[in-house]
Amino acid sequence: MRGIQRDERKRIHNPQVGTVGVGCETLVRADQSRQLIVLTPAAGTGAAEKLVLLGGGGLQRFRHRSQQYR
Repeated sequence: MRGIQRDERKRIHNPQVGTVGVGCETLVRADQSRQLIVLTPAAGTGAAEKLVLLGGGGLQRFRHRSQQYR
């Protein structure tokens, strides 16, 4: 990608892990026909750990054997 780069900080709220602080970098083609948005965990905020939980199944809920499936 070629073009403008903008750096920002954003906060994203997820109901399972709470607020996640991320860095947001937007890469824009010179003709502005396409954009690529890259989100990275903010350092020192615990954001990386929260993203690992979301991506790795750390918050999966399992049914106990006694619960029936509907």
